Amino acid sequence: MAYLDRVRVVVLVENSARFASPYLGLHGTAFFVEAYRGGARLGVLVDVGQNPDTLLYNMKMLGVSPATVDAIVLTHCHYDHTKGFQLCLRLLVRGVFLL
Repeated sequence: MAYLDRVRVVVLVENSARFASPYLGLHGTAFFVEAYRGGARLGVLVDVGQNPDTLLYNMKMLGVSPATVDAIVLTHCHYDHTKGFQLCLRLLVRGVFLL
């Protein structure tokens, strides 16, 4: 069994951002998961939230480059996890694997 060397999880979209926060809050979720093993790296966007503008803004604020997204995984088909998927697909991903 092979194990990962390191995993980084960044919350990109969720609905509890404080009023004075520099981040945008929004109903729904989106996470960026980056996994490392040996010299290999994989960046996965898990859900896209309900507004691609919010997602892209928070990605920029958190230092997550769209160029580091290798795949998008949608957990389920509710608007607060999938709205704006087509735009994100065009802007973010070089190759997509839907599970």
